[in-house]
Amino acid sequence: TGAGKTTTLYALLHELKQTDHSIVTIEDPVEYVIEGITQIQVNEKQGLTFAAGVKGLLRLDPDIIFMGEMRDTVSARAALDAADSGHVFLSTLHARDAAGTITALRNFGLADYEIAATLDLIVAQRLVRRLCTACRKQEALTEAETNWLRSQNQLLPKLTWHAVGCRQCGQSGYRGRVGVFEVYRLREEDSDRILRHADERTLRRHIRRHGTLSLLED
Repeated sequence: TGAGKTTTLYALLHELKQTDHSIVTIEDPVEYVIEGITQIQVNEKQGLTFAAGVKGLLRLDPDIIFMGEMRDTVSARAALDAADSGHVFLSTLHARDAAGTITALRNFGLADYEIAATLDLIVAQRLVRRLCTACRKQEALTEAETNWLRSQNQLLPKLTWHAVGCRQCGQSGYRGRVGVFEVYRLREEDSDRILRHADERTLRRHIRRHGTLSLLED
């Protein structure tokens, strides 16, 4: 929650609508209106859930479907049906990182062969505080920072930036936020590993081996 994933998806929708593709969304709530895109608001009292909405949208045969959140087994199954029918399907879910997304989908009851056949791209993200550029200070690593970076198997820089605090940032040392991302495009060999039911640790190690930056590294 609060990782900026909805903003990222809206940015993607803005890019996709520049093409001639038809785009339909089902959201709870519709956070802001995008001109040229059909957006539907979930209304569970009237039976319009994420899952029911996606099934209805398939009859309209749009090119791209966006579902606000994959919350449970029913909505995950609806997402799979949409992706399996040849539509581009975008959604969000809560997971630790890219490898954790595979685990989350398994926990929703999706079989490995279903995940391997339909999953194409995962973007994991967080928002982190940005150092105030007016007062930040470049110094040598503290002992605690050195120990922590070593525990995470990270290279040690000679200098790093530290928060100070000034009037511009309300003495906090930070001003604004910036996104950090892990973008994982699945290859054929990745699908094979999922089919073999590789566990999360194995998947994570394989993702790193192919040069994908982790959230921590980014």
